[in-house]
Amino acid sequence: RAVAQVACSFAGLRVPDLPGAEELRASMKRLIAHEVDISQHPWREISRRLTGNGRLSDEDLEFVELTTVYRQEDGIFIRMLDQIRSGDIDYELIEELNARITEVEPPRPYITLTAYNNIADRINRKRLNEISEPAYIMKGKLEGHFPSSITPAPVELELKAGAQVMILKNDPDMAYVNGTIGIVKSISGDEIKVIIKERGKEREVGIIPFEWEINRYELAEKGQLKTEKIGSFSQFPLKLSWAITIHKSQGKTFERVLIHMGRGAFAAGQTY
Repeated sequence: RAVAQVACSFAGLRVPDLPGAEELRASMKRLIAHEVDISQHPWREISRRLTGNGRLSDEDLEFVELTTVYRQEDGIFIRMLDQIRSGDIDYELIEELNARITEVEPPRPYITLTAYNNIADRINRKRLNEISEPAYIMKGKLEGHFPSSITPAPVELELKAGAQVMILKNDPDMAYVNGTIGIVKSISGDEIKVIIKERGKEREVGIIPFEWEINRYELAEKGQLKTEKIGSFSQFPLKLSWAITIHKSQGKTFERVLIHMGRGAFAAGQTY
């Protein structure tokens, strides 16, 4: 685990700008080659780059720096992200960030990102209570080994017509993706209608219960991989989304976002 943490930290730096970059690369190679033991890996027989003791050698490792940014096009924003990630932000970009501080609510729908669960829960509860429509509680179904602490959606999902929600799965027909924000239009026992507004256009989608699985993987005869379902969780793939934590927003894309830092970030990389 320590090696993984070091490697992740190393990957976030702009290596060519660092003094002694080559020495750092060499040190990382020695560290990884010494610590990562794959001799027990079930596919070791297909690896052509093993030494006699089942460990990777220094010559097997090659560092590749990714330099092309695909998800953003704004040069100032890209530079801001780079500096926040490395913890070395200049005065000009600090002023650019401070210029964004506002007490004015942005156009809806937007989502608030915060570092703390209690802040997100408080915002969602307050906004849900402001809606005068009747509340519906959808109870999810847990089976086998699927801890309630890791369910993607709430085990008990409370919604009202007019609630802002996030969809938690991708649609095969691309009508929505994991992270799409919408407004609940109607609720029935087997379907929830959600209005999605993007790029000035509205459309209605129907959300039905979805099943998430936890699988166990074992190596069977002749190197074949065997999959066994050991647990499942069924629920509407929705959650209240006036606010969510930064942690749960990873991998998602939002058109409008309000950053609520509260007491500040408590882990490296949250602000980034």
